[in-house]
Amino acid sequence: LIAFKILINFMKMENKLNVNDLRRPWENDRMWNLRKQFIMRNRRKMMKSRLICLSNVLVNIVVLGAGYDSKLTEKVMKMAGNLVDQYRKPIQQEAEEILKPKKNEDDSSPPTKRSRTDYDEYKQGPPGYSKWQEPAICAKQSMLYSLRAQLSILTSDGNPMQKFNRVCNIVKCVWRVHLTGTMCTLMVDDVVVVTQLYWADELQAKMDACSTAADILSREVLEVRRIGGGYELYTARGPNQLLESPQVWRLMSLSKALLRLKDHFLHHCSSKWRDEPLRSMHAACKQYKLCYREHRVKDVGMAERWIATISDVFIHEVKMRIGRNRHEDVNASNRLCTKSIECLMQMPRQNPLIEHKNGELRIRYE
Repeated sequence: LIAFKILINFMKMENKLNVNDLRRPWENDRMWNLRKQFIMRNRRKMMKSRLICLSNVLVNIVVLGAGYDSKLTEKVMKMAGNLVDQYRKPIQQEAEEILKPKKNEDDSSPPTKRSRTDYDEYKQGPPGYSKWQEPAICAKQSMLYSLRAQLSILTSDGNPMQKFNRVCNIVKCVWRVHLTGTMCTLMVDDVVVVTQLYWADELQAKMDACSTAADILSREVLEVRRIGGGYELYTARGPNQLLESPQVWRLMSLSKALLRLKDHFLHHCSSKWRDEPLRSMHAACKQYKLCYREHRVKDVGMAERWIATISDVFIHEVKMRIGRNRHEDVNASNRLCTKSIECLMQMPRQNPLIEHKNGELRIRYE
């Protein structure tokens, strides 16, 4: 009897939970509402840990279309009851509303062919019309300004990913992060907001991207531009300042990574990395997700240029004669790497990189 009472008390303690604490940062309002209602409906029927697992299974089946064992699927759907229909009904209504033809559309008349001059007049627009004021772009800018308004009333502390997800749910937009190689791109719907370098794990990269995006959206001027087949957000701190593209943040994050690399070598005894400069350089670059490379370009006569770069940033170059042996090549690589580390140590703290018109990045020496 005592053991039975202990078991009952344990189950009561196990099932005492604050449901709102179970929400994950990546869940939108609809996904979370489905899972929350499922947990509230079945919270007295089983242990908390088991119920949370089954709620995730339900979301995976209904939202993501995942497949599970037929018995498990049948059990979860039975526990959900009419929750699935409640989840799908508003989505279906929205789809029907979008596909429904507008009342002012008249399909009875045959389509007319627009002349070239008519198209030019349409493209040019009325006086004072700007190509950035297309309806699609205006809608996207309005959405981003709404995001800024929601972010302005939130406190600065807390998880940046949770805050960004919350405001996107309020504004009814979708944010996503694309990680390719060492680059992290955050998009809101189909608008590129920020592109930056990341050197931590994927979760930290997403949190950093959300934090940077919040800083970008807090700027005074937000302008969406059509670039190629997509959209990018250009921003400025004031109305009279130059607009900056999302790629500017890539330059800033790259500068930050190179400064960390500089500090890495400054805080290490020079005798350690001078003995094996190549090995030390590759190990340090791997730590900060940078890439050290040597490029060999043929020069005039019997000479060639050896160029050292770190993540496509020009660091240093030397000229070498053609026809060296393998031992001379190894020594030349070590000398070039040693000189590159010395160049890094001379890199300034403020605005360390300069971008030339041809797109080449170099260190801005003091």
